[in-house]
Amino acid sequence: MLWLFFPSIAPVNELISSVLHRLLRHQEIMNELINEQSEVFGDHLYPDAGSTDCFTIESVRKLVKLDSVCRESFRTNKGFTATDRTNVGGESVILSNGVAIPPGQDVLLNSWINHQDSKLQRDNIGNYEKFEPFRHLETNHRVTRTGDDFMLFGVGKHVCP
Repeated sequence: MLWLFFPSIAPVNELISSVLHRLLRHQEIMNELINEQSEVFGDHLYPDAGSTDCFTIESVRKLVKLDSVCRESFRTNKGFTATDRTNVGGESVILSNGVAIPPGQDVLLNSWINHQDSKLQRDNIGNYEKFEPFRHLETNHRVTRTGDDFMLFGVGKHVCP
């Protein structure tokens, strides 16, 4: 897993560190993740030294438990509490409550509140302060899916790809 992320940019490395931290603190889930990888990749995990042919978009999408662990690690990480945006338009943006955001103004969206809100999370586990590694299996919400319930990568048309 690590070789996928080392060449990444700093924020991604911080996210991966968050996942690794959770895995070290919750070692009981390691066997499930190892079994999932064995099921998905079988004997093809490393067919020859240095080959990564088994890592395709389709195969990585089958790692649903790992995906859930990543999403939950990001959701519960207190280091990621806000998403910042700047009004780069030429006019003020008027919010539904009448507040105006002038051009050039920075805005912070409190994603921590949304990540803890039972009305937005919509799962049957509850207890949103607690790390539940497989919380997102039943919701089928991938780590790359954004919305009001998961704002780590932003929201709207300017979401991080």
